[in-house]
Amino acid sequence: MVMLDWYWRMLLESGLTEVWLAKGDLVQARLQAERFLEITLATAKRTWQALAWEANVRVAMTEGDIPRAHVNRCLRWTWQATNPPRRAHRAYFIQGIALA
Repeated sequence: MVMLDWYWRMLLESGLTEVWLAKGDLVQARLQAERFLEITLATAKRTWQALAWEANVRVAMTEGDIPRAHVNRCLRWTWQATNPPRRAHRAYFIQGIALA
């Protein structure tokens, strides 16, 4: 079971990010989202990486930190140009909210 530890870690980090966002604790949500991104970037799992970028954009938008949201969105776009995610619809949905 140790061989799958890294995979369950990504799932856990994603879930904790969602919990902190739902609770409205933006400080913890930001820390968790950054940790989620750090862990996913250490793997080759592009879908998880896209979800981590998207979580960081949502946290920044919720905080009202539009410059950070734009930086994260730009990094996500750059990443997508070279590594198209299988779940791009979520990223594009968030992008639409940010641009509205």
